[in-house]
Order: sequence, then C-alpha cells, then structure tokens
Amino acid sequence: MTSISASQKKNLNKMNRASKDVLLGTIVSDLITSASSSTGTLATSIAALQSNATVSASHIVTAGEASASKVILVTGLTGIKGFIGQDLRSGSPIINAKWTSGSVAGTIIVESGVSGSPLPLAAGDLLTYIAF
Repeated sequence: MTSISASQKKNLNKMNRASKDVLLGTIVSDLITSASSSTGTLATSIAALQSNATVSASHIVTAGEASASKVILVTGLTGIKGFIGQDLRSGSPIINAKWTSGSVAGTIIVESGVSGSPLPLAAGDLLTYIAF
C-alpha cells in the first residue's frame, strides 16, 4: 500500500466538512497506515465511517404491505440520524404517507398516515429514501 500526502489528506478533510464532521483524509490515512503496519486505528476508522454513512434505496410496495398500510424499510445503518423519503405512484409524487424512524435501529416505517387520505399506500408504489 502507498500512503497519501499531507496535502491530499488536508484536501480530503476539506472536501468532506459536510459529512457530519468526518475527516475523511485522516480516516483514509489511518486505514492505509493500519493495513500496512498492522497497528493504528483501523477498527476506529471503520466505525467512524460506518456511523456517518449515508445510504439511498428504493422499495416497491407489495400487495401485503399495502393491505397492512405499513412498510418497514431496513437501511443497513446502525442508527438513523435523519432521512428524506418520497412516495411515487406511476412516476408522480403523492403526499399521503407518514414516514418515521422505526423502533428497531436502522429502520424507517412508512404508513398510510394522513387521516382520511384518499391515497393510501398501494401495491406498486415506489418508496425512495436517503438516510444518514
């Protein structure tokens, strides 16, 4: 493995200021040092990256989920600090679903949540999200 220069490390850190205070250059440098010397902070660096991860995905609502009026999305994150979700039907956004963090870490619950909504969750709806 090769190392990264101090200036590359600084530039990576600067680029990622918006990433929840993660100093990506420092983490990458630590990962390289740890991997090549069997010492350092490999586990700490991996944990820092995982705890500040961002994921995006989509899910097509099944008939069973639609009849239960509830979808549980498993993000793969150890915890969710926030998310943005959207429900699409035939390519058009619909505003009917109630999106909340699930009681199980790393999950998002989508329900037909607007009282009296004429548009409950339906089979074939596309749920898209970004979670962090």
